[in-house]
Amino acid sequence: MDVLPNQEALNKALNIYRASMRSFIIFHLKQIPGMNVEDVIIDSVGDWRADEIYQSLIESGRDIESMIDINDFPHLVNRNWEEVFERTLNDDKTFRNQLWLIVECRNATWAHPPKGDAESESTRVHLFLIADLLGKIKRPDKKREVEIIRDNLFADDTAERLAATEERLKEVEAENAEYKRLLSATLEKKGDPAKRPTQDSDRGPERKPPQKPSKTGKIEELLTSLTASVEQKTQAKPLKTEKSESANTLKDRVEVGRKVVTEADIDPIATEIKKFASNLPSPESLVNSNPPAVRVIDCVLSLNKPYKTFVVPRLKAFMSNRPEIQQVSELANLMDNYPTPHAFVQQELNYNHENRARVLHEVVTFLVPIVQQTPTIPEEEALKKWVAQAQSQIDRLDINGFGPAGFQYLCMLFGVDTTKPDIHIIRFVSGLLNRNVSDLEAHVLLEAACERIGVSVRAVDNLIWKRGEQGSKSR
Repeated sequence: MDVLPNQEALNKALNIYRASMRSFIIFHLKQIPGMNVEDVIIDSVGDWRADEIYQSLIESGRDIESMIDINDFPHLVNRNWEEVFERTLNDDKTFRNQLWLIVECRNATWAHPPKGDAESESTRVHLFLIADLLGKIKRPDKKREVEIIRDNLFADDTAERLAATEERLKEVEAENAEYKRLLSATLEKKGDPAKRPTQDSDRGPERKPPQKPSKTGKIEELLTSLTASVEQKTQAKPLKTEKSESANTLKDRVEVGRKVVTEADIDPIATEIKKFASNLPSPESLVNSNPPAVRVIDCVLSLNKPYKTFVVPRLKAFMSNRPEIQQVSELANLMDNYPTPHAFVQQELNYNHENRARVLHEVVTFLVPIVQQTPTIPEEEALKKWVAQAQSQIDRLDINGFGPAGFQYLCMLFGVDTTKPDIHIIRFVSGLLNRNVSDLEAHVLLEAACERIGVSVRAVDNLIWKRGEQGSKSR
C-alpha cells in the first residue's frame, strides 16, 4: 500500500479538530436560554441536513454531539454567533472564515481524496489553520498535538527550503556582479566616458534579490488567498430557482439553480412511480379540512418533528381550547395579545422553542396582508389562490428557518397538488438517480415524473412519506 504522509497527517489532525470543536460548540449551544441543544442544531443547519440529523437521532439513538460534523460547524457558529460565540471569541473576524477553510480541507481529504498524496503546501496550510483554530477555542493541548504532526512532517523540508533559497540568493548575486562587469567592459571598449555607468547606475536595471522566506510566509500568503476565496463564496447571493418556459410542459428541461434537470433524470422516477401507482390514495382523501389558522400552525410546527406524536396532539388541543380561532388574521390577533411569540407558543401549543415561535410569527405576519387585500373573498379561498400562484413560480417566503419544505407543505395544506421535499422525498429521488439531489431538485423532478404519467403529486408524496414513516415518525 502506498505511503501517503500528507494524507495521513491531515486525517489525524481533522479527527482531533472534529472532536474538540464538537465539544466546544455543544457546550456553547447549551447556554442559549429557552431551547434544547437538539432544536438549536436542527434550526441552524439547512433543511436537508436538519432532516438527516433528526432521522438519525430517532433511528440510531446516537447523542447529538456525535452527529454534528465538520461541514456543520460554520452553520452552527454563524447562526448563533451573536447569541453565544461572539463573546467567547472576542469578535474574532477570521474565525468563521477559517471554519469554512477547514470544510474545504475535510472535503478534499475525506469526501474527495486525491489519487495520490495531498499536495504538500496545501497540507502545511491546513495543519497551520487547524492548530490556530484549536488555540482559539482554548484547547492548547490539542493545538500542540497538531503542531507536532505538522512539525514532524515538515521539519526536514523547512531546512531544505531555506538552504535552497540561500543558494539561489548567492547565484543571483553572482549573476548580478557578472552583468555589471560585462556592462562596464562594453562601455569602456566604446571609449565613451559619458556612457560609463556611475556608481548609482552601474547596477543596470534594478534586480532585487529575493527575501529569505519565513517559515510561515508562504502559509500566510496562501491563507490570505484561501480566505478571500471563502469570503467570495459565503457572500454570494443565494440562487433563485426558476422553471424555464419549456419546463411548463416538462418536455425539455427544468433549470434548478445552475443545474439542468433533463428528461433522462425524470425517466427512472416515472418508471418507479408506475410500479405503485395503483396503490395511491385518492386526492380527495388528502384534503385538509382544518381552519386556515390551524393549517398555518401545522406547516410550521411539523418542521423536523414527529407528526403523529408531536404535531397532531398539539393541533387538537389548540382547536379544543381555541375554537374561535379560525382565520389567520384571528391567529395574528391572538399572538399579539402575548408579550412575545415565544410566550404564545409556550402557552397555547405547549412548546418551548423560541426560534420556532419566531418562524410562526413571521409566517402569520406575511400571510395577513395577503388575505386583507381581498376582503370580499373568504380567507381560505384567498390563500388557496395565492399559494397556487406562488407555487407555480417556485416562490417562497423569505423567512429564515422556513425553507422549501415548509413552503411546499403550506401549499399542500391549501390545496396545491405538489410535494413537500423533506428527507423521505429527497431519499426517494436520490436513490433512483444514484446521486444526491437538493430539496428543490427533488421537488421539480417528482412533479415532472407525476405529470408525465398523469398521477397526483400529493398522492405520490403521501405514499412515499408513509413508507418512510415505517422507519421513523417525522413528517
